[in-house]
Amino acid sequence: MLLRVFLLNKTMADSKTSGGKKNSSLIDNRIMNLDFILVYRIPPFFYLHVLDQNTNVTRLEVGPKTFVKQDHEKVILGPEKMLIIPYVQKLV
Repeated sequence: MLLRVFLLNKTMADSKTSGGKKNSSLIDNRIMNLDFILVYRIPPFFYLHVLDQNTNVTRLEVGPKTFVKQDHEKVILGPEKMLIIPYVQKLV
């Protein structure tokens, strides 16, 4: 279990430090193909898209949370950082 969390955290750290589009897209594909990860630690201001394959409905899981994936679920996207709009721009 610790190895799974380490792999996910390592992949997230690599995606933050990679500057090129080519490297980041390869890392994004690696994140999407990690179906064997069962526990996702979602940091604050991050989210996951989770597909329930029984009902074919995608839901959003928002951090901070420890998300445990069920057998009938598939993580489609994430964890991705939320877009934060500064307060000054909300007033306009």
